[in-house]
Amino acid sequence: MALYETLYSFYGPQHWWPGDTPFEIAVGAILTQNTNWGNVEKAIGNLKKHKMLNAKVIHQMPIDQLASLIRPSGYYNIKAKRLRAFIDYFVGSYGGCAARFGGRVLAFLHLFGRDAVDDFLGEAGDLDHQSVHAADEEHVEQRRGDGDGQAAGRIEQGL
Repeated sequence: MALYETLYSFYGPQHWWPGDTPFEIAVGAILTQNTNWGNVEKAIGNLKKHKMLNAKVIHQMPIDQLASLIRPSGYYNIKAKRLRAFIDYFVGSYGGCAARFGGRVLAFLHLFGRDAVDDFLGEAGDLDHQSVHAADEEHVEQRRGDGDGQAAGRIEQGL
């Protein structure tokens, strides 16, 4: 961990996750589960080509149409439901505005793999590494059934 802290202090956030916007990063983090990035790029390319890589547009889109557009990512029916659940919350609670959303993704941690959550919190949520580690702490606490239950609050506050 000391090495990580040293590198992070020296180089800062790297913003390595591909995507033109925080929303695209979030979509990519959801679609990348159980597939390779090339397939995710094809799925995101389909959304872009049809001018549908927009939270409010996807929010109104029939689920079968969404599944068809993200088909290259694999497990497209499941991913369409997960992506739609995220977007429904995102639009309903934050008006589809990534700046207002920040790192408040806790309601959806159970839907996505741990790597996708870390990627989303760190890149799309633009949280620092300490906040991402607090999310990891919350996840471990929930699995073990112990802990102070305060990690969620630390994420909500961006700490």
